[in-house]
Amino acid sequence: MERETGICRFCGQISEVGWMRDLFGERLKYAEADYLATRGCQCSEGRAFCDQEELREQKEERRAVTLAAADVVIDELFGNAAKEAGEMSVHEDVRHHIREAAEMVYDCILQKAQVTDSQGITAKISLSSKGRLKISRHESTSVSQEVI
Repeated sequence: MERETGICRFCGQISEVGWMRDLFGERLKYAEADYLATRGCQCSEGRAFCDQEELREQKEERRAVTLAAADVVIDELFGNAAKEAGEMSVHEDVRHHIREAAEMVYDCILQKAQVTDSQGITAKISLSSKGRLKISRHESTSVSQEVI
């Protein structure tokens, strides 16, 4: 169903939201119209809801920017950029796991993560006290010989 007005979910005020159709390119559904009316309402609950939604949107945007930057850093440390700098690169599947681990650390699912490939190259991922992702590369190679 579609309509041109929305109802604030907190105070019940009816607002004209049909003008938003131009932004969406189509008529609004009930839920979309009510959401927009609630976001634009001036009641105290509506303003608090709008503030919460803005914070949530900012957090999602910050997450997207941080994880995109993490992708660049991972490619620099472990991908072709590392190879060009004279370091060994790791397999694309391992880089994928490093990206997934970075995402889980950023989302506070994991406190920290460590991914080691078969060549002894280790990625350590943690979250700083300022809430920034820290990704580091460590290589553990040792040379040993047996003597008769």
